[in-house]
Amino acid sequence: MPLYPKPMNVLSCAVLTLLVLSPAYVLSHEDWVFVFQEGGSIDGLPVGYGPTWLRISDAEIVFQTGESEYVLPECLIELFTLPTGEAISVQGSAHHDLSRLPPYLVVQLPRHTYVEGWFDGYSLTFHLKTAELLDVQRSVVTPSSDPNLVGMSQRNEPVYSEFCGGENLEFKMKPRACSWFRRITRRCS
Repeated sequence: MPLYPKPMNVLSCAVLTLLVLSPAYVLSHEDWVFVFQEGGSIDGLPVGYGPTWLRISDAEIVFQTGESEYVLPECLIELFTLPTGEAISVQGSAHHDLSRLPPYLVVQLPRHTYVEGWFDGYSLTFHLKTAELLDVQRSVVTPSSDPNLVGMSQRNEPVYSEFCGGENLEFKMKPRACSWFRRITRRCS
């Protein structure tokens, strides 16, 4: 009996492991939590993004990232008036498939935060390179309606038109490109 595994078995195990783990790693993506400083700077962004600021005053709100800036319409300024005990939080992602989803930063404006971390309130999503406003959403937390689940559920709905008129903004992931594997298995054309 050999003291080491056969090369084919090792190779088979390595290939199988890569096939199983690669899609999860490649397709997964989790937002990073950034630090919103009292002066308005946003720290903790990946290298190549920033400096980033959210300047808030009674007259205007400006989001700046690198050389780009976006002045929010006046109709959204009221969203930044938070109840006592609530604070702005910031998260986002720049390490995902950029062909499907641009690098983004989400500013969360809670009206009520629950112990579990869920919140009722608003979220504004900005493009992390161009500073463009991509989406404005209301988050509503409700007890789970599924009797088998314990806890809360959170529903997000677009609200830009409710505050500013016109069309709602849409921040959606683009469909995945057709890979060679999906073509040969006829999952896309």
